Amino acid sequence: MQPAFSRTFWVLLSSILIAVHLIALSYSEYLLQLTLSRRADLLLDALLGSASQTLQASHYLEERIRDRLRAIAAEVIAHPERRDLESLKNLQQRNDVKIVAIYDAHGRVIAASNPDGIASELPHSFGCHDLLDGTRSEHTFGFSDGIFCEADAFGFAQRLPEGGLVRILTDVGFVLGFEKNVGLPALIERFRQNPDIQMLDLVDLNGRSLLTASLPVPLPLQGKEVSGQLTLHGKLVGLFKLVLSDQGILALRRTSTLAIATSLTLSLIVLILLHRR
Repeated sequence: MQPAFSRTFWVLLSSILIAVHLIALSYSEYLLQLTLSRRADLLLDALLGSASQTLQASHYLEERIRDRLRAIAAEVIAHPERRDLESLKNLQQRNDVKIVAIYDAHGRVIAASNPDGIASELPHSFGCHDLLDGTRSEHTFGFSDGIFCEADAFGFAQRLPEGGLVRILTDVGFVLGFEKNVGLPALIERFRQNPDIQMLDLVDLNGRSLLTASLPVPLPLQGKEVSGQLTLHGKLVGLFKLVLSDQGILALRRTSTLAIATSLTLSLIVLILLHRR
């Protein structure tokens, strides 16, 4: 009975040691994951706050964007022979806008670069009907107090010399890609310089990047992935996707794993020596 009892005692003691070290390893991994998750959330919160402030401070871009859209409209006005579907589609793709549409003096669509989904009558929501009456010659819509992205669509409309108007619709991607050196793209690029950030992008609701130049995503992604909605005055602008791989936490994981494994190995060696004695 004594040898069997002794064997059971040492096996039980070894099992307890192994269980304690496994629990320590599991708890250590939990703490490291919690730390990484909190750091990713803090970084994302800082990015969202900075991005919102950058959007609100980007009102000076409105005039430059209006000038760009005015130049597109001037090209349409100067070349009446290029107002067919193919020419308007080429103009849309060349300038990276959403729709270029031509309306007659009654507000009906004559031609559009992308006729799918466009209303046959000029919408009143954009306030362009004054151009048909001759009250004004041009109108910028979708901006409010110098801040863009407050409407689902925004752009520019200008009266045609023969009556009617040309209307150019743009989207958030046009504005985000318009300014390369300052503004939101530059802010995102500065965040990307952080060596712990594996991937950072701003996408629309369909998952397409709103940035003109997205970094290639390294695969496989092994960090903590978080996402957050970028809104301005209650309207959804885009979705930030961030993957964080903290090198300090990775080093701590390797160190803690090695320490626990070493402790378990030494403990088992001591048990074996005691058992033999």
